[in-house]
Amino acid sequence: MGHVPMKKAQEIRRAKPRETKCNYCKRTIKGAEVTADHVIPIIEGGGHGWDNIIWCCIICNQLKSGVQVDYFLDALELMPISHRVPLAMDEESKNARRRYQSFWIKAVRRMKKILANETLLSEDGV
Repeated sequence: MGHVPMKKAQEIRRAKPRETKCNYCKRTIKGAEVTADHVIPIIEGGGHGWDNIIWCCIICNQLKSGVQVDYFLDALELMPISHRVPLAMDEESKNARRRYQSFWIKAVRRMKKILANETLLSEDGV
């Protein structure tokens, strides 16, 4: 969640639903799997108000990190999140998420390059 004032962090913890759907990948999440995300990242000028906080899974929260939501949603269209990646908090699951995160970021970058090249080719009439 980045640096959130203590009072707001407590308010978020109290409001956290027991079960919901990730606002990004639509996966059903519950308990520790539910995280709060700043739609507009704090580093981009987003605030801590409820109009800037949504519930999402830990994977989407980590993948989105400090990027703009539009960029992340575009990336999700190119490379949807695999619902087979574990959300548990044990060490093995954390390692699996780290490996998946690395794979996902590289795959999105490759796809964006391919799409950019296709756009250039179509503009050249090829």
